[in-house]
Amino acid sequence: MSERNIKDDLGFDLKLMKTEDVSEGVESYIGVHNFLEIYENSITPIFNFAEHDAENVNYQRRKPAAITNLIKQRFLSSRDEPYPKNKIVDKRALIDNVNLNIRQASLSKKLIKPYNDNDKDFGETGSICTFSYHENLGPFYIVDGQGRMKGLAEAIESCKREDPTRYELLKNIQIKFTLTFTADAYDEAFIFYLLNKYSKPLPVDAALRILYNGSRYNDDKYKEEIELTNKSDSIECMELSDKLNEDTNSVWYKKITQYNEDNKTIKNVTMSKEILQPLYKYISNKQDPDSSVSIGDLTIKYFNAYWDAIRDIYPPCFGKNLKNYNIQQASSAEVMTILMLRILKECKDNENITFNLNPQDSSNWKEILQTPLENYIDYNKESLPVKGFKFWTVGKVGASGKYTNKSAKKELANNLYKAFFDVNINKNKR
Repeated sequence: MSERNIKDDLGFDLKLMKTEDVSEGVESYIGVHNFLEIYENSITPIFNFAEHDAENVNYQRRKPAAITNLIKQRFLSSRDEPYPKNKIVDKRALIDNVNLNIRQASLSKKLIKPYNDNDKDFGETGSICTFSYHENLGPFYIVDGQGRMKGLAEAIESCKREDPTRYELLKNIQIKFTLTFTADAYDEAFIFYLLNKYSKPLPVDAALRILYNGSRYNDDKYKEEIELTNKSDSIECMELSDKLNEDTNSVWYKKITQYNEDNKTIKNVTMSKEILQPLYKYISNKQDPDSSVSIGDLTIKYFNAYWDAIRDIYPPCFGKNLKNYNIQQASSAEVMTILMLRILKECKDNENITFNLNPQDSSNWKEILQTPLENYIDYNKESLPVKGFKFWTVGKVGASGKYTNKSAKKELANNLYKAFFDVNINKNKR
């Protein structure tokens, strides 16, 4: 048992505030208390099919170890360096309340008392009270927050011997909690359902947008969050996506849907993650570290040159007729990115290449892609052949609609690469 400051070995007092009841017949309170005292008397109701019955109502999935470990490492990191000089630990994983329940119905009537004996409003919403907890009352069931609580507990345990300064800081952390009382475990499970039904996590594009906007204004906490979550490349590519969307000379001008905007041609998160980031990483791996041109600028130059060539090869697919073709929609754009990277790698490594490719020159791209792309033939869903730009026609007339899942996109990119290979490489070996 860890060190605790309690009135006896079996219990402690909680200071609570009465809140609105979250469900009929379920009394609800909020409070702040020492984490270890709560955690050492709590359990998580993890669902087990073999054990589930009317008497054993458990309902939660086990939190993945990777998520718990991420939270643990956050508590073990320091916001300010050098540590432990500043004696600061990162508590931001506890930004929200944890939700707890005691499976007793009458406790609030017996053991919750007014904090001030003269409180005439005791029992009303907003009144302050005390609750004398004893382990014989049963555990605190963790309705929501198991990952945060387990991550913090593991952090405390891991630094108990190795980092006594941090240990003292962590073991004295006070957590915010919501506490309910209901003997009916199905009421408890319904609270869990409501928490997850109406408190969905941020979409990926929303989370990235918030981090990106915060970092643009030199806010250190945003920059630190980006580093801690390894989102630097994602944020950089989101900025590149914005630049393309605002560049009147780019074929992607005003084609990229931003967070909270109506749908355009492609979502910002897809453009950033699936289309720009693979190219960004390729350039990052091959770029001369002494280059005066940034990886982001090179990515934009490569990307615009490549897509300018595609527009010149397939003019009907762009401009006013764009809605009739899907070459700039997510699946097709991903295919063209896979093709681009395959060509870049091939031109770098294949000894049979007899031409020079300048990736920043659209005329170079057009020279090596025009013949294979204009002459590429595939079959639509009606088994009819379609050639060149018609391949990208929306609906059953075109054939690109067949290639939307992950494996199909790779298959199409491979087919297009074979066409490129036969025209530009294979012929040179004859």
